Order: sequence, then structure tokens, then C-alpha cells
Amino acid sequence: MSTISPPSLEQICLNYICGSIQVLCYEVQENVGNLQRIAFKFPVFLHEQLAESILRQLACTGQLTLNVLTLFMDQNTCRLKRACIRSSDVREIGLRLILMHHNITELDICGTEIPFSELFASSLEGYECTSSLRKLNISHAKGEIDYAALGYFKNLTSLDVSHNMFSDFDLKQISIKSPNLLELNISCTSITDAEAFGHLRSSLITLKAYHCPISWQSPTEFAKFTALRHLDISRNPGSPEGYDWPGDAEKLEMLLLDQNALRNLEILDISGTPRVMDLPLQVFISSHPRLKFLGLCNTGLSSYAKFLPKDIEITGEATEQQILLSLCCYPERSSYMTESLRRLFQISKNWTQARFEVLQIVLPPMEKHPKDLRVQMAATACVFNLTRFAVTPKDLHPETLGRIANLVLKAMETFPRKHELLRNCLLIMDSKPMLKKAKFDYYAACMSAMDALCQFSNDLNIVKLATKICAILTAKISTYETIALGTDRHLKALMYIVEGKVEAVQADYILSVTLSVLWNLTDEACCSCQLFIDSKGLKLLLRVLKTFTLENKIIIKKVLGTMNNISEVHHLRHHFINDECIEALRNLLKCNEIDVSYFAGGILSNIALAWTQPFSTKTSRCEVLEQIIVHAFSASVELRFAVDSTMGCLGDTSRLHKKWYLTEYDAVDTM
Repeated sequence: MSTISPPSLEQICLNYICGSIQVLCYEVQENVGNLQRIAFKFPVFLHEQLAESILRQLACTGQLTLNVLTLFMDQNTCRLKRACIRSSDVREIGLRLILMHHNITELDICGTEIPFSELFASSLEGYECTSSLRKLNISHAKGEIDYAALGYFKNLTSLDVSHNMFSDFDLKQISIKSPNLLELNISCTSITDAEAFGHLRSSLITLKAYHCPISWQSPTEFAKFTALRHLDISRNPGSPEGYDWPGDAEKLEMLLLDQNALRNLEILDISGTPRVMDLPLQVFISSHPRLKFLGLCNTGLSSYAKFLPKDIEITGEATEQQILLSLCCYPERSSYMTESLRRLFQISKNWTQARFEVLQIVLPPMEKHPKDLRVQMAATACVFNLTRFAVTPKDLHPETLGRIANLVLKAMETFPRKHELLRNCLLIMDSKPMLKKAKFDYYAACMSAMDALCQFSNDLNIVKLATKICAILTAKISTYETIALGTDRHLKALMYIVEGKVEAVQADYILSVTLSVLWNLTDEACCSCQLFIDSKGLKLLLRVLKTFTLENKIIIKKVLGTMNNISEVHHLRHHFINDECIEALRNLLKCNEIDVSYFAGGILSNIALAWTQPFSTKTSRCEVLEQIIVHAFSASVELRFAVDSTMGCLGDTSRLHKKWYLTEYDAVDTM
């Protein structure tokens, strides 16, 4: 059976170091400029690979600040060649200090607000970094970029400017000032003119131009890029620019039919250009023997799987291999992921064996596109198909389960009104390994499940799933969270379900787990108990006791559990002092089922504490106490009796009831 391995020891150590960075460090008296420098408490030298891994993880987890960055500014304590500070809150001064103190060969500042200006670059003149830097990623820049400043880094061979404001003029400057470039990524920029590449047309080995206008306006121009081994001219089929057919397809076909073009090409990606004829592709494949990879997502060409060579890796939607490769290659592209995930869902329905390793390529699209409903719908459907084989906690590691749970809860929070998505999410959560072993926010899960229940209370599938999940998870949350969860809206939704089952006289699973949720939500929650009483919940519970006999012992016991929770609240006990309630509890006290009798006795004991003045009831307080004592001795039930010196009545025995609750939870409410 395929499984997913737990994290490596290296990753576990990295997680601990980065998660405890403030605890492991102290402030050094010597400052770096205006920055308060920190250092590890234990004198340690971070070798190159370790220092780079820690820096990357701190950046990717949002923990890299200017002060934390000072950890890496002393060559006597660490070495850096590859610096990744992407998406971090590090300003220009932090980047300058890193470049000044280390001979950086690869720099990734993707998604930062650092302004890459000529003033900044000129301040580094004379430092080793201007000649050592080979690879630079400034994509998704939030600050201003002066592309002329790249000329200070004379030996730059790889540049990523994708998803930036990048014009033909900027490209022309780079072609002049960075003559050694071999790899260039201009994806999602506005480049239209092939002449702007200048001499780079004869030297570039890798060119990525995904969804770049030149890719569909002038694809034949790429035939002049004689040294290319990797060409990506794919596009987003769902973009506002639209698709001009047959014009766009014919232009691409002309490039494919040119047997003398791109002779050294090993990787070609033309994904996102549908309705291209199969003959030009066949000609291209036959005339390019070095081809190792072919991107055909959203083209329709991959459906012709018979003529496609088996020794070439192909992305597409025709076969399982193509679909899985597409998921690996394009997690950032939501339009590609939607179709690939839909196809994966279709084929995974027929799998008869577990394929847990596929989860590793399904989860990244969920993480990267949390607000894309189509991706979330398709991904959650796939996750359910892939996790339905996980029946024991050993099938999936708890960390993987927790990752799945967090993504599912994020989807439920983002799309609280989408019925099908909520159903998918609840189906994923409704598994024994997930509910017992996974670590996630139990309160958030309960809140999302309850909201789904309130929103779709007439859908029996939603009701069954939501109540079961809440019945199990409400036993794991704190008292404060229990109180926050026990809102008037939630309690009334649960009572509505109970009332429907009473009217239909259905003692089924839904009624059982719904009563479990009520029991948990009223436990040590005075506010919830008050709301329950105000909504006539006690009368509803008495109706349940009247409707169902002791043949439904589980139902009766859960009703008594909720009544017991309410009877523990001192100012609510007087609501129990009426003939209907006392008579029902006295009858249950006589029951031969010891746990039912035990609960009834405890509730009557709590009622007796509030029975300090005469009530117009057929049964007196003394008669109730006498019956409890007689039955306790006759049934050999070990109740803790505490004689009150003032009132001479039974003490609070409610805490003893927990043992029955735990037994019930383990035996009935889990599957």
C-alpha cells in the first residue's frame, strides 16, 4: 500500500529551530548600523547548506525580519551563497548587508518591497557580490525596479522578472547591460517585440514566456533563438485577452512545421493554445530528436496519445501520467489546475487501491489558490477520493492529516455558502484517522461544521456529517471555546433537528449525535444552559423522554447528560421542580440500567439543593431524597453523598457522571 512518509529528521530540526528562533537567540550589545543584532545562545557555526535552509524557511514562513536577518551577517558564524528572502519583511538595508557580508551567487527577493534601484546597486560597487552573483529572482516585485541597475552585476547568467511591469525598453537595456544571460523568465509581462532581445537571441538557453503577448502574437520569431534548449510559450486560456482562432493556432503551427528551427530544443511548452492541428506537432516531434518534455495542457493535442512518443514526458489530460505530471509542473496556474484536478477526480473514482502519494501533488494547488472556487471544488473532490482508503491512523501521517484538515477548514471559511464544496469538506473531515490523530483547530472545525448545519439544515447528508464531527470535536475544545460555540443560533439548529426526530419518532444516528453535541455544548457552560432553557429546550428533552423508551438507552442517557449539565447551574435548578420533570426522573431512577439510574439520581440530587421552599408538586422534596437513598443502597450504586449541614440534602454528584460520558463517546459516537 502506498503511504506518505513523515517529515525527515532534517525538516523536523528546521521546523524547531525556525519556530523557536527567539528563544534560541539573545541580543548582542554590538549593533549593525541601526539594527539590534542577535546571535545564537550557544556558539555554533552554520555551514553553508544549513544556513541557507534556515534562512529560506524563515522567509517562507513569514518569520524573517531585519533583526532576525542579523543572524546571518557574520562570516565567522555562517556562510551563505544562496540567499532566499522571498516574501519577507526585509528592507533595502537588510539586503545590502547580506550582499556586503557574503559572496552571494543566487539571490531570491521575489515578492518583497525592496526597491532595486541604481543607487542601491551602485552602493555595492567594490564588493565581491557584484561579480559573484549569477542567479537573480525579482519576480512579483512590490517595490520599484530600475532594470538598468542590473548592469552592475556583470556575471549574471539567470534572471527572473516575471509578473512585473517589464517593457520592451527594459528588455533592451538588459540585453545590453547583462550580456552573459543564459536563462530568462519574462512570464506575464508585456513583451511584444523580439528585436528587444538583441544579441540574447543567439545566446539564451532557457526562455520562459508564459502568457507573454509575444508568445501568441509572434511565435515564429522564436525560430531565431538558435541556442534555446528550453522554451515555454504557454498561455492562460481563461485570460481577458481571449483567444483568436484560427489565427493564434495557425501562427503556432508555422513554428512547429519549421523543421530547421530550434534544433537543440529539449523542452517545449505550448499549453493553453487549443485547437492546434496534430500534424504540425507530429512534424516537430519527428524533427527534434533531443526533445524530452512537451507541455500540452489545455490544447486538446494530448488526447492523441497514440502518436505521442513514450520516451517524452508530456503534460495533458489524456492519461493518468499526463495528469499527474501537469499537477507537478503547474501548481501556480489555476486554470490548468482546475481541468487537471477534474480529470484526476474522474480516474481516481475507479482506483481500487490506496494512492496516498498522489496527495502530495494535489495539496499544493489548494494552498496556492485558496480563493479560487473551481480549484477548491475539484481539489476537495480529489482529496476525498484519495483519503477514503485511509481507515487506520497508520495509513496517513498525522502531519499530512493536519495539513489536509487546515486546507479544508480554509476552504469552508472562504466559501461558507457553497453547498457542494461544504459537503466535500465535511466528507473529508468525517474519518476516524482525521478526527482522532490530526492536529488542527478543533474549535474552527466545530464552528464551520455548525455554520454548515445552520445553512443547510434540510440536507440530511450535511446534518449527519456536521453533527457527527461536532459530537467528537466538541469533547476536545476548551470550556471557553465551548461557551463561544454554544450560540443561540447553533443551539436552536440542534433543537430543530431533535424536534423533527421526536415528531417522526425516529431514534436514529442523527438524533444520537445531535444529542451528544447538545450534551457537550452545555457542559460547564452557564450561558449556553441559559440559552437552552430560554429556548424551551428542557421541555423538548422531556418530550424525548416521553417519546422513546428504555429500548433506546443511548438516547435516554444523552438526554439525561444534557439535563444534568443544566441542573449543575444553581440559578436554573428551579426549572426542574415541576411534576412532569420530577415524575420522569423518578421513573428513570427505578430503571435497572445502572447508568440511566445513576444520571437520574444525580439530577434529582441537584434539584434537591434548590428545593428550599414549598413548590406545588405532587411529590415532596423529602420523598425524592428518600427514594434516591433507598435506590442507591438497593442497586449498590456508589454515589458520593455529602450531607449539607444547613439543608441536610445531597451534595453535587455531577462530576462523577464524566465516566459514563467517556464510555459513551468511545463506544457510540466514533466510527
